[in-house]
Amino acid sequence: MCPGTDEDREELFKLFQKGITQFDMVQSDRNRLTAQQRKKASALIRDINMQIEQPFIVVKNDLKLQFCAQYNLEYFSLSDCHKEIAGLFISFLVEYCFEHDIDFYMKDLHLTFDIQRQMYLCAIHNRCFVTAARKDQQVLHLHHVNVVGSGNNRKKIDHRGRYFMILSAELHEEIHKLGYKSFCAKYHIGAIKLTGEDVLRFKLMTKQQLFEIDDEQEIQSWQLPD
Repeated sequence: MCPGTDEDREELFKLFQKGITQFDMVQSDRNRLTAQQRKKASALIRDINMQIEQPFIVVKNDLKLQFCAQYNLEYFSLSDCHKEIAGLFISFLVEYCFEHDIDFYMKDLHLTFDIQRQMYLCAIHNRCFVTAARKDQQVLHLHHVNVVGSGNNRKKIDHRGRYFMILSAELHEEIHKLGYKSFCAKYHIGAIKLTGEDVLRFKLMTKQQLFEIDDEQEIQSWQLPD
């Protein structure tokens, strides 16, 4: 292990705290999974295991077998696998949690998982962008990043293409106090763009409103003769 990275220094510090001062030094493998990846994968498996009444080792092996079958990979170990395999496995576990409605600890997920994908999954599963809490666990609010002005009629605004976030009531209040940039920096998240399906799902617009706006825009695009 080379003590050149922050992660390596942290591991060395933990060893010193335990009173371990003598150990063998080996050249680090930059292709091997990181300690952060190993911890996150194990944490996600524990979260899944809490909602599956089977021994941890059984759940762990079953998840690894499902992952290997899906990606046509050989069985692997989380102690020394390639970091790309670890990254794929973490993505598989996160998607598994969303798909099976399993609660998991989302803090620090940004260190090992694509943030945009994380926000997208929260959006389509209607979960808080920060905590991943479901609407049956917390009151969730839809926060518009590009605010609709007070002088505009929300019923006539086309919400498609606007950026939004799903937040708990408490966090929704906090983002208004901190501001968008500071809030995103604090929680390592971001907003995503609303699609036509999104505005219907969140009841921001009706199909009739979408049709009326599209018809009006089509008429305005016509080149009428003088």
